Amino acid sequence: MIFEVLCLFICVTALTGLLNIGRRSSRYFPKTSLSDRNIYNSYYERIKNSVIEATGFSPKDIDYLFRRFVSLDQSNKRYLDTMDFHGISGLCQNVLGEQVIEMFLHTETGHCDFMHFCKVLATFRKSRNEEEKKQLIQKKIELIYEMFDVNSDGKITREDIVILLRHMMGEKVCITTINSIAQRMIYEGKTRKGNHTFDDFTSMNIEQFTSLLDKEYVYTHMSIK
Repeated sequence: MIFEVLCLFICVTALTGLLNIGRRSSRYFPKTSLSDRNIYNSYYERIKNSVIEATGFSPKDIDYLFRRFVSLDQSNKRYLDTMDFHGISGLCQNVLGEQVIEMFLHTETGHCDFMHFCKVLATFRKSRNEEEKKQLIQKKIELIYEMFDVNSDGKITREDIVILLRHMMGEKVCITTINSIAQRMIYEGKTRKGNHTFDDFTSMNIEQFTSLLDKEYVYTHMSIK
């Protein structure tokens, strides 16, 4: 259950601030000219149906997310960058804030357009049928796997787990305590499936990681209500 609790924590971290429009968006287009507003609205009308089709969100959901996206885009670029995400107080103050920001940025450009913004958040929505539920569960697991894979080498190592725990628990928690929690996580994985101990554990791939998780728990607790 430790793995699932960590997954839930990461989910809450990812959604905190991102879906809360708050004060900064009380002005729909802060400090923008009428021309800028028209360009942004035109951009939205061009992509709206494509975003709905790609994500499964309703038109009402997409309208809400677009307002949120606009409120975060401080320079009216029609994409978000690292600085825009750092403007979310609840996120930048979170111990996993940087990992969450990386989750939203394209590897090639370092930017996040509206389509990608919605696709990432769509990972946390409820499914409409059983087949879609299976797909969303796998997407949630893949997203969390990327968070655990701290150095992005395609596998989760003992060092990755320790680093992630240190990010979550802060520098005040001693390394002995962190290693103890990491050991419990690996031992829990052993009791579910596999034969690793803390000392001989080296790494796990996405298939092994998936086998450790209670998929129903992941789906239920990592979905937008």
